Amino acid sequence: MDINYISKLVNIKYALFSIIFMSATTIFALSFPEILMFLSLKKGVSTILLGSIAFIFARTLGIVINQILDREIDKKNPRTSSRVLPMCQLSLKFCISLVLVSSVVFITISFFFSPLCGIFSMLACFIMAFYPKTKHYTFLCHGVLGFIYYLAVLINFLALSPESFSWNIIVPASLWGISVAMIITGNDIIYAMQDIHFDRQSGLYSIPACFGKKVAISIASACLVVSLISYLSLVFVFLCQPWIGGMSVTFPTLMIIWTIKQYYSLKSNTNTETYFFKGNIYIALSFLFSMITLLILKQTT
Repeated sequence: MDINYISKLVNIKYALFSIIFMSATTIFALSFPEILMFLSLKKGVSTILLGSIAFIFARTLGIVINQILDREIDKKNPRTSSRVLPMCQLSLKFCISLVLVSSVVFITISFFFSPLCGIFSMLACFIMAFYPKTKHYTFLCHGVLGFIYYLAVLINFLALSPESFSWNIIVPASLWGISVAMIITGNDIIYAMQDIHFDRQSGLYSIPACFGKKVAISIASACLVVSLISYLSLVFVFLCQPWIGGMSVTFPTLMIIWTIKQYYSLKSNTNTETYFFKGNIYIALSFLFSMITLLILKQTT
């Protein structure tokens, strides 16, 4: 079995922004004194290592089950017809086995952290299995993907704070989860613009297919604005003094404004994937930098 086909199946390139967002989430969680008090160095390292393994299997589950359920559609779409399953480069049986193993490992590790973490992981698995079919019924499919990332943020927090998951942590974690979810939702809308004509011909629902390019760009931009508002609320209302908050929000604000500007400069569908990738990566990196800054400033003040 060619490892290159497996790498192509799980789309490692697009795992990068997921890794950055989850790294930012971990750093953000560690800025809470309640969580740091609970974690010894040994326990913190083991939790992060186990959490990283859980993340790898969770993402593998999500991307592979999506390609399994979409394989017939992908076969008809010129943009996706060269993917692994439409080209029969890996067997369907192997891919299903990979999904089963990934789900078992992800859920098992999550229950190891706490029962609530395990329950959230089961919910996430259910939604990941349901998500590929949402495009057949509603243009809200982009929001479902965003909600998966919202759950991922909560699971990350739960793994690090099973004994101290109070409202003082739940509310900021949720605001951060909303911020991440809206970024993913907005960029997924932009990504779907590549298939606007195919989706219309095939009777599939997406915001670009249902409402057109201009409205899709406006909705995607609005998602990024909501993301920024959620993050600003998180930093200024719940976390820290204004001067610390100002240092923590400058970079993400600039990146979101830049990304929205890039959305409106889209001339054709040929460069949509590039804008999607850059939008996710640059915003994710800006948040990672800001969370590191926030952690350092909170520890030194």
